[in-house]
Amino acid sequence: MVAPNWSVLVPAKAVNAPKKELWLKVCDFVRGPRRLLVEASDEWKYDPNSSCGPGGDPSEGFDDRNLHKSALRGCLVAKIGGSAGDTPGSDKLFAVGSYCIFEIPENVGGSLFVTMNDDPKRFHLHEGSLTIKVSEAPLA
Repeated sequence: MVAPNWSVLVPAKAVNAPKKELWLKVCDFVRGPRRLLVEASDEWKYDPNSSCGPGGDPSEGFDDRNLHKSALRGCLVAKIGGSAGDTPGSDKLFAVGSYCIFEIPENVGGSLFVTMNDDPKRFHLHEGSLTIKVSEAPLA
């Protein structure tokens, strides 16, 4: 199998921890079929005394109140489509962490959004930012 030929879709940029909206738009529009590579680094805080990298905080475990029920609190998560104020449910979200490759199927498209995995009632506690880079490759 030949490795994908990645092209940069979104150069490395700082993305602030969401405080007032559920989702932060990273890219206006992506459409499948396509492969996306998301890379993230740095640390943000899910509360004033607790910080983590893009993979989340293992000491917090999993919580059904978080947006993505099978990702750690603080983990970078993503979705395709919808709006900055909705969530399609955990089954449509991608736990990104510090490195993730996922495929967008044919006939799926929309904005690429990211957020911190947490209980939406706790978003007002968020601080800091991550650096995110997004690359794309066609499905061959």
